[in-house]
Amino acid sequence: MNSENQDRVELGGRAFAVVGNGTVERDLRFTQLRKLAGMNKFVIHAGESVEEFASRLAREAAASGVMLQLLGALIVPLAPDDTPVEWSLQTEAEVAKFVGNLRAQADKNALQGLMASMLVGFFVEGISSIETSQASSGDPAVPASPTTKPIPSGSGEPSSARSEDSDPSATSQ
Repeated sequence: MNSENQDRVELGGRAFAVVGNGTVERDLRFTQLRKLAGMNKFVIHAGESVEEFASRLAREAAASGVMLQLLGALIVPLAPDDTPVEWSLQTEAEVAKFVGNLRAQADKNALQGLMASMLVGFFVEGISSIETSQASSGDPAVPASPTTKPIPSGSGEPSSARSEDSDPSATSQ
């Protein structure tokens, strides 16, 4: 990871970097943990606002029991020379344990921001793909019911979101 492009976060007096271009093992682990956290298939309930949906998604992910491991797959410690430590399952476990033992409110606030930014990436990607999933798939596994809207997750990388109110028939694929 290039140290000038890394996202840096301070927690408990230690510096961490958000994993950018991870290994295949890390990417597979992150995908596994996302699924365990319930972040692999999003459904907006009828009448649910975007804010309510995002809040519910965050609560469900936090209640999954794997949020600490997910954070351990998302960030790695920085070495004294400010280079990120290579991610491994052992590093993930160490970060999860360290993060789980934090007590300071400032650290908890930083963690909430980190979790929110992680969830926003999945959320934005899901919202941007909702119309394409419903309008162009033709797959009965992607129902366009009046009570729920499935939102498949992807990489979690932020992408430009389209308005929920736009005409899905305008999508040409």
